[in-house]
Amino acid sequence: GEVVTFLGEEKADSVSKKMYYKVQLTGGKEGWSRADFIEIGGKVGVFTQDTEVYKRPDLLTKANKKYSQMDIIAVISTQGDWSEVKGKRGEGKYIESGWVKGSNISDKAIDIATAKFGVEALSKEGPEQQIEAMKDVISNTDLANSVFIPILQEKLNESIADDEAIVEEIVDSMNDSTGL
Repeated sequence: GEVVTFLGEEKADSVSKKMYYKVQLTGGKEGWSRADFIEIGGKVGVFTQDTEVYKRPDLLTKANKKYSQMDIIAVISTQGDWSEVKGKRGEGKYIESGWVKGSNISDKAIDIATAKFGVEALSKEGPEQQIEAMKDVISNTDLANSVFIPILQEKLNESIADDEAIVEEIVDSMNDSTGL
């Protein structure tokens, strides 16, 4: 989801034949990135809700794929209320492109950042790590106005309730086994 500047240089790896672009990060650092992961002229966006994918900007061409809420993508082009997007679906394995309803995309930096950190938090290994990571995202005042904060707060509340239920089950089980 990070915006980079394409520096106009490209090269192919002699062994893998993969194409690379020379890019610059907003802080000035330069490096090479696989061309597959860069959309020159694209704009960064994030899905505000689960969104159907279409083969063309037409409701009759549903592709039986969905992007998930908080998936970060590049918007390649727009046509009326439609946006052509490219990115990795949360449920997908590869970078894909397709058409979606543009009203399901936010291009606000605050939403893109919150989605990035929110997805990382939800991907943590154990429930305790997820809870702590979600608390960190939610308590970041710079992200407070993101559309995703209420969603993450709800997920946090559910995780805490689930965690408390597990502890209660363990205590009950221990009490049952000791006859208390």
